Amino acid sequence: MKLRNILFQCLLLTFIAFYGFTQNPIPIQEARSRPLGSEVTIEGIITNGPELGNIRYIQDATGGLALFGNNIRNIRRGDRVIATGKLKDFNNLLELDPVNSFRVISSNNPLPPPRTITPNLMNESLESQLIRIENATIREGNGTNQFSANQTYTFVASNQQGIIYIRSGHPLVGTLIPTCPVDLVGINSQFYDNYQLLLRDSADIQIRCPIFFTQPLEPTQINTSNLTLEWQTNITGTSFIRYGKTPNLELGIVAARTNNTIHTVSFSTEPATIYYVQAFSITNRDTAKSPIEVFVSKSLSSGKILAYFNRPVDTSVSTGKKAQVLHRSIDDTLIAYIRRARQSIDMAIYNFNNDGISNISQALNEAYRRGVKIRVIHDESTFSKGVMDLFGEIPRLGRPEGRGIMHNKFIIFDADATDPNLPIVWTGSTNLTDKQINEDENNVIIIQDQSLAKVFKLEFEEMWGSNSLMPNRTNAKFGAEKVKNTPQVLNIGGKKVECHFSPTDGTNAKILSTISAARNSAYAAIMVFTRTELSNALINHHNSGKDVKVILNDTSSEAARNVYSSLRRSLQNKARFHCFPEIFHHKYFIRDPEPNSTTAAVLTGSHNWSATADNFNDENTLIIHDQEIANLYYQEFSQRFKDLGNDCPPTFLSESQENNSLFSIYPNPSNGYFNINFNLTSYPKEQSYLLKIIDPHGKEAFQKNIFFHNTPGTQTLELNLKPGIYIITFQTAQGIHYQKIQIIE
Repeated sequence: MKLRNILFQCLLLTFIAFYGFTQNPIPIQEARSRPLGSEVTIEGIITNGPELGNIRYIQDATGGLALFGNNIRNIRRGDRVIATGKLKDFNNLLELDPVNSFRVISSNNPLPPPRTITPNLMNESLESQLIRIENATIREGNGTNQFSANQTYTFVASNQQGIIYIRSGHPLVGTLIPTCPVDLVGINSQFYDNYQLLLRDSADIQIRCPIFFTQPLEPTQINTSNLTLEWQTNITGTSFIRYGKTPNLELGIVAARTNNTIHTVSFSTEPATIYYVQAFSITNRDTAKSPIEVFVSKSLSSGKILAYFNRPVDTSVSTGKKAQVLHRSIDDTLIAYIRRARQSIDMAIYNFNNDGISNISQALNEAYRRGVKIRVIHDESTFSKGVMDLFGEIPRLGRPEGRGIMHNKFIIFDADATDPNLPIVWTGSTNLTDKQINEDENNVIIIQDQSLAKVFKLEFEEMWGSNSLMPNRTNAKFGAEKVKNTPQVLNIGGKKVECHFSPTDGTNAKILSTISAARNSAYAAIMVFTRTELSNALINHHNSGKDVKVILNDTSSEAARNVYSSLRRSLQNKARFHCFPEIFHHKYFIRDPEPNSTTAAVLTGSHNWSATADNFNDENTLIIHDQEIANLYYQEFSQRFKDLGNDCPPTFLSESQENNSLFSIYPNPSNGYFNINFNLTSYPKEQSYLLKIIDPHGKEAFQKNIFFHNTPGTQTLELNLKPGIYIITFQTAQGIHYQKIQIIE
């Protein structure tokens, strides 16, 4: 009998330990009516998985609610879950955060049927629930035809508008945006004042038309006398294109060859000429059509590419040509190109100041005197004294201060010259200032190609607002106002070159695809790096055995610190922080620069790896698919990486105390599990001390009274905290002591 009671008590304790719930679940709608901070227990079906990050949406017959936390990351769509936690408002979305405990009752359950509504009914009554929008048309945002990370897209249904949000790492990133009506299924979430439809994967987009594009219109051959384009559809159809030198498609129709669902068309071209093309595929009475896309034929130019760096390089890793250094002479080199210009110079530059360098403004003034047409775009948030030093007659246009900046660094010489060996594009990471040219690490790339010059000119004139000498401020478009209107793939001297402008071209998605195609090695040299989908791609390559190295400069923001911490944790000393006084201003990535590599490429330009660069700034990026150019940049990278060989991680990784040595925290950064080691030998033992953790918004995230009976030792905490910088405070009779801790995923 005694043994039976012992067994029963053990089973009871096991039951309590396993289930851990003392409350009965209440309906979700009732839970939603409770005050913020209330602890509630709910039960329902999970309607999403990791495609939306560390958030899960749960739904029962009465309503829906968001659950947040690292501890729920293994919960999957279709799980029936009982969860207990506190109600919290996060940017107007009601969440259970933290989720103190949960239990998965069963898996692979059918999901609640989505409620069919119109966009105007995306409101609080349906927050966190599955909904369905029928016969919707998704707008392409800035003109891109593929979904990008951290972007919102407008859709229209029943003459009402709604918003779709695509996060980083989402399975839809890089997929085609449908051009015909669709039915949409997703979760009705909220972000501040906007309700957003969160799609989970491609199954949430149900295309209504029988035939549609599955691969976009892309060039497969680019020559001086012809262009060959290809696209794919879901089923076989009769296909053709309309094309022209203007968006009016005035040159007529060309029939395509169809092999199953792959459609190919070729048409005659003139050298270095921009063409507008729209493709059509027809089955029975149904037609699928592409957006009007822009392409450019190959030029008769030399295609010569020169890369220069302003710091010593490591030529020992050269596979042929040695990288060239312009030590304190980038300014003089630019002046030489200005003096060679015969017809036109178009400059788009973020910062321009002649103090401490050779007078670039004087060279531009002299070019103007001899009849060269000059146009200058700058950013009004930066005082560009060099622009003020230009003759008053030289037209200029400043991007007004607002959300985003005109961050470009490019100059176009003689784009429309009759001699195809005159047009030149100068770009890279370098602003035209003393510090940028002579102190901060930077690169310049110079390309002699008329096709590229005309592509950059299209971008310039969209910001300029006209194709004339004088700007049109009414028509001038910057940042999110711009549309996709430039060719993205060129043949320059037999090399494939991609040209992308932000924010219209989804540049971060292009960076991601460039990283993902690495076979052997991946080297990133980035001033500002905040995008986790890009750092995760590098980490995945490292984990698969590839050689991955990273140099970063900026950790001033929480997002940048999180990226550096995750890279450092995975790559160890192969992720290095630039700790020298000057700015590491590069924004380049090198892929597979090894000898005879067929996947070698280098990505460079003005675009930092951030959401701001992708969504708001005016930026330019080149991706050059060529082993020799990739190796030139690798020579530069190799030397910079060696320079940081002694390793000097940013101070936020090694802060052990803010306020004497009363206590220390380890590990720091932490994923929420950490230790606090106290040194209170001179403080009373039989006394209660108050420990608090303050979140990045100044709110209390945790509180505990600590009572030391003996010599104070170590407290171990395991908390469900969102990534960010937190303040740990420890209150004694002598005052409040504090330290920082970084929580990472």
